[in-house]
Amino acid sequence: MPAGDKRQASENELVEVGRAVDPARSSPHTAEDSIVSFLRVWGTEDAVNGWGKEDDVHEYLERGRKSLVLDNVLGVDGAKVLAAALRDNTTITTLNLNKNEIGDEGAAAIVKGLRGNTTLTCLVLMANEIGDKGAAAIGEALHHNTTITHLLLDLNKIGDEGAAAIGEGLRCNTTLIHLHLSNNSISCLPEEMGDALTNLEYFYLRNNELTRLPRSIGKMNKDCELCFDGNPLKEPPLAVANQGAEAIARYFEEYGNKL
Repeated sequence: MPAGDKRQASENELVEVGRAVDPARSSPHTAEDSIVSFLRVWGTEDAVNGWGKEDDVHEYLERGRKSLVLDNVLGVDGAKVLAAALRDNTTITTLNLNKNEIGDEGAAAIVKGLRGNTTLTCLVLMANEIGDKGAAAIGEALHHNTTITHLLLDLNKIGDEGAAAIGEGLRCNTTLIHLHLSNNSISCLPEEMGDALTNLEYFYLRNNELTRLPRSIGKMNKDCELCFDGNPLKEPPLAVANQGAEAIARYFEEYGNKL
């Protein structure tokens, strides 16, 4: 059978397995639905009818997987099942839960499940309907976490309070170097925000609602890549802000007393 035909056959088989787990498919996001995405990621050799309960997920994760990518299947209940299985996991280094509609409750469950985790380095929670409450839970987790280096929270509903909570969580964090908060609803950053972000190498805040940056952003690592495209920035102007921390610091030194 040609490779393309094998791929199509595999995908068809995975769909059938998913239907066998939940024939009614009454809800697009049940905990059991997570089987479909897991199987799409890892292949039919793991297609075991009935997979999707907490014990099964735990056993699956203990097979030494280093990367787990789930797209558009979890929902809140599925996030809770996955979170419970992640508590004792020592192999996953990348967890990508892009577009799973887990919301604040699901986000809080995931980071709680990762409490004490010492292997995860990359956490992707993009496009998950996460608001300020979920961001607050993430900020609290960052306060204690010592391994995550990349955190992607783009395309959510995080506002000023959520951004402030994440910044507060980073005050004691020395490992995070990539922070992505693009396409949220952030209009204002706390004045001391930059003091908490000095370890960052990448800080992306595209397409928010910022009109002004706090002066403390000028204290960030001079080599940190900053991107504020899509914000109606006036202080400093967008062209200055995107040049980096040193340019921001110079702007406020020159114009600060006139603003």
